[in-house]
Amino acid sequence: MPWLDLLPDDVREAGRAAIEAARNSNIGRFAGRSVIPGQAPQHWDNSLTPVLDANGQTTAILVVSREVTAQHMANQSLRQSEERLSMAANVGGLGIWDYDIRADKMVCDDNWYRIVGRDPSQPISSVAEFGPMIHPEDVQIATEVRHTSEELLATGEDYRIVFRVVHPDGEVRWVRSAAAIQTQDGQAVRATGFMVDVTESVLREQALQEQNQRLLIERESLALLSSQDALTGVANRRELDDRLGKLWADAKSTGIPLAIVMVDVDHFKEFNDHYGHLAGDAVLKRVAEALLSLTRSTDLVARYGGEEFLMALPGVIRPVTILNRINEVVRELDVNHLSSHTGRLTVSAGCAVGANVEGSVEHLIARADEALYQAKQQGRDRYVINTAGEA
Repeated sequence: MPWLDLLPDDVREAGRAAIEAARNSNIGRFAGRSVIPGQAPQHWDNSLTPVLDANGQTTAILVVSREVTAQHMANQSLRQSEERLSMAANVGGLGIWDYDIRADKMVCDDNWYRIVGRDPSQPISSVAEFGPMIHPEDVQIATEVRHTSEELLATGEDYRIVFRVVHPDGEVRWVRSAAAIQTQDGQAVRATGFMVDVTESVLREQALQEQNQRLLIERESLALLSSQDALTGVANRRELDDRLGKLWADAKSTGIPLAIVMVDVDHFKEFNDHYGHLAGDAVLKRVAEALLSLTRSTDLVARYGGEEFLMALPGVIRPVTILNRINEVVRELDVNHLSSHTGRLTVSAGCAVGANVEGSVEHLIARADEALYQAKQQGRDRYVINTAGEA
């Protein structure tokens, strides 16, 4: 047929095949295209129907051509979109999945199977079949699609989860999955989305968190070391100076008294000379622990120097009770001390209380130190309260 010569080369053979089918008493069909110079190509759906005589022989061919340019362009656009999506998925390592919620029917592409470490020639068809591929601790969050979809519809949030999958060889991989939810009559009926392997990202984040935690612990340890006396564990002079200034400022501004108690281990030099420095160090630690056992969270115990300790007790107006306990808890340690007149380890204490007084916290410490000196002069193993200058 001469009109075949008007067809572009790439569709001419299809036209000839359709004509041959019609000549053989069969309906022929082919997709054609016409090209007019200066115009966009037109696409046609051509149907060739044979006209048969009484003997069933083809006597004529009825050709019906229907222009399908718009449909062709739409299909071509769809194919291009699918190709672009496929390319993007491959480049981005995305695995595409589609889930019919009502039918529990799941369809996934090859990338999806690669991510979960499975063979696409052995496809899964339901969420239940997907479950064994998920880490046991994450199965619920990854498979509760229906319930999760309903919650997302109610809140207007997107479907985004991170969970673990387990490959057949036991390797655990972290994946992120996101999807768009389709609805019908207000109900979730379909979820279409992607999955991507985020293992390296998750592991880097976990490593960073662990490193930050270690740094935090190290900073806290350094801060503790900088504020603690290395031997006894109570506050050192640096921490004492910092906290004592604040306690005194509070006392001055509120009028609530601050009691300062100076505690000294009796005949400590003689104890060291007789029992040795290691025993002396051990005694200082035990005395420090005993003093700490008497304090509240607002109180301060610090090593003032050598065998001497300082206790700062905010709000204590009448310190007699705690002073008695200081002497008692040290006696209860029941430490032998042959150079002491009691034969046991004891301490002496001096105390001063102040708030609305002229001067400084150093003046209050000096008054407590004077009282400590008096306690030693009076025979040790006792306390003295300096009442001079109280207000």
